Amino acid sequence: MTVDSGWYGVNPASLDGSSHLLLEIATLLHQGRPDADLSVQARRPRAHWEVGVAVEHFAYETRTQYDNAVALIAALSTKLRAAKGAYAEADAATKAALDAIVLHGKHVPAHERPQL
Repeated sequence: MTVDSGWYGVNPASLDGSSHLLLEIATLLHQGRPDADLSVQARRPRAHWEVGVAVEHFAYETRTQYDNAVALIAALSTKLRAAKGAYAEADAATKAALDAIVLHGKHVPAHERPQL
């Protein structure tokens, strides 16, 4: 979104590019997800059983949060793509309304307008 003289504007190409970038980030994060087998090395007999339980719990919780973050980024990408579509529809509707005024409007001088 850009700001110009107090008015907000949107660059649709930027919206589309940003949604693709977010999806690419989500894909790369998903491919580089943490390895669940690393927590196996902290179990018995290599470590005390309490350490193994704590590491396994930590690995499960972090994996869940990691998967949630990847899903959130992918969802943001989808939402941004939908926003681009909605913006294009609204922009087309505004253009059509202005075109109708320009093409079918009629100038009436102020002294000829009906008094309200």
